[in-house]
Amino acid sequence: MRTALYFPHTEIRSQHLLKTSLLLWDRIEFIVPYPEYVPHYADATVARAIELMGVQHYPTEKEKQETHDLVEDLATRTLPDVFYYRPDVTHGSYEIYPQKFLNTTWKILEELQLAGAPLPNADYPLTTTAGLSVMSILADCCAGETRARITDRGMAYATITNLLVDTSKQDAVSPYERIVPLTLKLIEATSLPLDSLIKFREREEKESGGHTLRKLRHTYLRRIEDHVNALQRLTRPADWAELDRTFETDMADDLRRLEEELGSEKRGVAYSKEIVVSALAAAGTIWGATHGLPLEIPAAFTAIGAPVTVGGILSSHNKYAAARRAIMEKHPMAYLYQLQNMH
Repeated sequence: MRTALYFPHTEIRSQHLLKTSLLLWDRIEFIVPYPEYVPHYADATVARAIELMGVQHYPTEKEKQETHDLVEDLATRTLPDVFYYRPDVTHGSYEIYPQKFLNTTWKILEELQLAGAPLPNADYPLTTTAGLSVMSILADCCAGETRARITDRGMAYATITNLLVDTSKQDAVSPYERIVPLTLKLIEATSLPLDSLIKFREREEKESGGHTLRKLRHTYLRRIEDHVNALQRLTRPADWAELDRTFETDMADDLRRLEEELGSEKRGVAYSKEIVVSALAAAGTIWGATHGLPLEIPAAFTAIGAPVTVGGILSSHNKYAAARRAIMEKHPMAYLYQLQNMH
């Protein structure tokens, strides 16, 4: 997956989640009440990050109908008391734009006391538990099989899951938010400022063709997703911890191998035939000039010698660039290696 769908709010609230997203996703979709909706971010830096990768997602009629069927199934169960909205005893509420769901969905939620009557601003009030629950269902239907679901309300959703299925296996933090820092600390970049990550993404946007940062990011993302999928097959916290430990070790080893391979390739270029011949040609030309010899004497360092020097260096550079690209593409940590070298 290269796109993530954020929920439950219309605008992202966690700068930490935004930083993680800049390192992973091609784009983030936000569920909006109508196609013309324009998000508002008071922080100009956050606004720039959203401009780079944010896309509005207005639920289709099919997505709303799928959501309706699942919400109806939830609403007709016997639920814990915290799901039911009673204006006389409920303190505070979770407000939702009416356009995000079908009118029939709101009718059922009202009838079963999971939502109150529309407020003066037309939003429907629910308890926080019920509001987060129906937004999670909507997110599932909008995300489908092609988008990762990300949230900055992980602790709340873990609590709701425990209420509904009586289990504590769910992690309170989004797995991506927990896993990415395991790799960032390997390059000593656990607290990178948001504007630095924005500049890194802007650099990616400016690149075109061939070997790009985007390709390296996708390789990094695939490795992260492999780990997320492996975690989701486990149920014991002790197993998660062990899998995290081996993942971190593997990524540290990958970074070391990358640095070793790049260093070896660079040394190979320094002693390549092209560089040695070019260096000798340049040295001969300089020696002749300092001893009053015309450039055409000796023959080995005539005007032909200069193109040999330049051509040799360019040829060697091109070979190194191609070899470096091949090396980088093999390593999941190459993307963060580039981030490290940007500073």
